[in-house]
Amino acid sequence: MKKIVTILLAAIVSLSLISFGGCNGSKNELGFREEDAKGMIEMNFFGSKAVSYCLVNEIALKGEEGSEFVCSTRLQDPKKEGLFLLDTHSSASSVTVASGTSIYWSDVYYDGTGTYFAENETIWLEFINRKDSNIIGYAVVRLEKLPEEASKTHDPTIVKAVTFPKTLGIFYQNVTEEQVGQLIKNAEK
Repeated sequence: MKKIVTILLAAIVSLSLISFGGCNGSKNELGFREEDAKGMIEMNFFGSKAVSYCLVNEIALKGEEGSEFVCSTRLQDPKKEGLFLLDTHSSASSVTVASGTSIYWSDVYYDGTGTYFAENETIWLEFINRKDSNIIGYAVVRLEKLPEEASKTHDPTIVKAVTFPKTLGIFYQNVTEEQVGQLIKNAEK
């Protein structure tokens, strides 16, 4: 009898862990648990740092150790949304960097014939945090162009920065590229 009670108690505890062990965070519109990720993304020196004679804006990215960030502009069109800069010789509208890295964004675009400034008044920057083959979080930043007389060119707002917490502390949630794309699109409304 004592053995049966012990087995029943173990089963109840196991079911409780399965049912309630992953309750951290809140569920989003697609049913995934997500937690606020304060500190995942920091906008530093925005509008005040020059690299190679163009104004750039530092973005510090911090995620789970060993993770990486896929950084892109919404339209991936440099003429409309500017570029990410890894250094003074490498730029693109989409880059991948290790967690703990700072990257830069610039509204200046050079196409070989001339220098242009990003055309859009509102620019969206998207960041997907990955570890191994798992999507573990994302962030969305809105940049609003300021009047020319302003000391900086764009005002950044972190619209959303979240992580997808592990179930029972060990299993990543199964978030697909399409699903995180929908979540990002929803955040940009």
